Amino acid sequence: MAEVFISKTNWNKIINYAKASYQEFKAEIGGMAVVYKDKDGDWEVVDPVILKQEVTAGTCSLDQETLANYYTKAGMKWIKKEFRFCWWHSHNTMPAFWSKTDTDTIDEYSDGDLSFALVVNLNKEYKFRISIW
Repeated sequence: MAEVFISKTNWNKIINYAKASYQEFKAEIGGMAVVYKDKDGDWEVVDPVILKQEVTAGTCSLDQETLANYYTKAGMKWIKKEFRFCWWHSHNTMPAFWSKTDTDTIDEYSDGDLSFALVVNLNKEYKFRISIW
C-alpha cells in the first residue's frame, strides 16, 4: 500500500502561511502543492505555495487565472515524474474538517483519476484526503 509523506519543512511552510494570514487578516488562506510518486511508489507533498486569492474569516478563493498559470508552470517542472496537485487551505482557529465548501471544491477535481486535499488549523491539526475518481 502506498503512503503519503510531507517533510517537516513543507509542513511548516503551510502552517506558517496559515499563521501569517490569521495574524494579518484574521482570515483563512489556501494554496496548492505538488504530490509526486517516488521510486518506492509512495507519494510526497512538496512545493506548497500561496497564490493570488480573496480571503475572509471563513473562506478563501484562489484566482482562476493565477491558478491556471500555476498548473502550467508546475506541470512543466514536474513533467518527468508522476504527479498530481494538492489543494490545501487553513481553517485558522476552527477545527480541521471538511466543510460543504471544501467538499464542493474537492469535487471540482473529479475529472482526473486521483486528487489530494489538505485542511489545517493553527493548532497543527489536519485532515488529508485522497480522492480516487
